[in-house]
Amino acid sequence: MGNISMGEICLAAVEKFVEEDDPEQVGVTEAEANYFDRMMEIDNGKTVMGEILATAIERNGGGADEEFQTWAIKMLGEVIAVGAGIGGGIENTAELRVMKFEEAMAGDDKENWQKAVDEEHDRMVKRKVWKAVLKKDVPAAAKILTSTWAMKKKANGTYRARLNARGFEQQDGQHFDKYDIAAPVTSDITIRVVLVIMIIAGWTGELLDIRGAFLHGDFKPGEKLYMKVPKGFEKHYDPRYYVLLLLQTIYGLKQAAMAFWKKLLECFSDMNYDRCKADP
Repeated sequence: MGNISMGEICLAAVEKFVEEDDPEQVGVTEAEANYFDRMMEIDNGKTVMGEILATAIERNGGGADEEFQTWAIKMLGEVIAVGAGIGGGIENTAELRVMKFEEAMAGDDKENWQKAVDEEHDRMVKRKVWKAVLKKDVPAAAKILTSTWAMKKKANGTYRARLNARGFEQQDGQHFDKYDIAAPVTSDITIRVVLVIMIIAGWTGELLDIRGAFLHGDFKPGEKLYMKVPKGFEKHYDPRYYVLLLLQTIYGLKQAAMAFWKKLLECFSDMNYDRCKADP
């Protein structure tokens, strides 16, 4: 392969074998290619996926091998996903810490953080998480929650701002039911059993990642939550006159996990899946 790095091979492979207009393409970024090169260095150039991809490239894309090459590239995508964020985005791991809004905005990256805050606002609006209401229309006895930000730079250089409600301000019986907030989780034994069965049967698995999972939950009848305009959203809503009426759950609320779990069950039921009776 000469002096060409495996990262360069990754990029060349994707450009050569994956159609740019294919929505299902497995893209490889420069950061991912850099990570793959590092893996090769750690493993003394003996990484199995490197050998597979190199073989696919050398076969030169002819008819019968096209399916194999596509498979090799997709498999490569699975491997590099483990460290997809490494390389190209940071100078020091100290940058990968969570910051509050004020701290993030006081730094040299203020413009990037403001863009991340705007993106979070747009996500919320797109999912219809809230609607702005006039303060004068809010019942006098209503408790208005506040919020906080978790601002973190990812290893690939992406700026991520997540808005969280201060759930500890919620009042039991008014904002949530304390007996209906703990979402069940599966047993680790069940996971091991399923993995063993998959190996024996030769099955493959799929990983499901729900974007903005806790933003999909519904409130129970009678639960009505208001929230002050978050910092950074002042250009969208004047906090002197408006508050936000939550229409969906958001991160930080006590019932967010349970509400999402119920929504997940509903979706799987609509797709004709049955819950496991041994580990429901």
